[in-house]
Amino acid sequence: MKKIGSSFLIAFLLLFCPFSLGQGAEPKNVILVIGDGMGPQAVGLAIYYNLFMNGPEKPLNLEKLMAAGNTGYCLTYQYGTVVTDSASAATALASGVKTRDAIIGKDHDGRTMKTIADIALQKKKSVGIISNTRMTHATPAAFYAHVVH
Repeated sequence: MKKIGSSFLIAFLLLFCPFSLGQGAEPKNVILVIGDGMGPQAVGLAIYYNLFMNGPEKPLNLEKLMAAGNTGYCLTYQYGTVVTDSASAATALASGVKTRDAIIGKDHDGRTMKTIADIALQKKKSVGIISNTRMTHATPAAFYAHVVH
């Protein structure tokens, strides 16, 4: 009976203890990589193709990046519908707020939203945007612009 009581007490106390298993120091920098239009199917196809062509000894750089850092997925459906465009999808990524088609950096009512770049700049952090498309394209623009098309 004493064993059961002790086990129950320990289990009860553990419910209220905060855990941070495997977490190191707070990161100094954050790098956000966006594969615009690249869903899990495209990533899986690339990994399987590389595995077939090169074997497991030569993983893709993308696989190394995913294994070394934190990887997340985001459903970027827009406000009021499940079909999205680049502007509303990137706004959801940059600000965490759903919006309508052709709106960058604003919510569905046209109110300006703070992006993660805005917040970083307010905290005196450096912000850089690198893109293989023009900077006025919806995906990179959503991190610094606030416009309705």
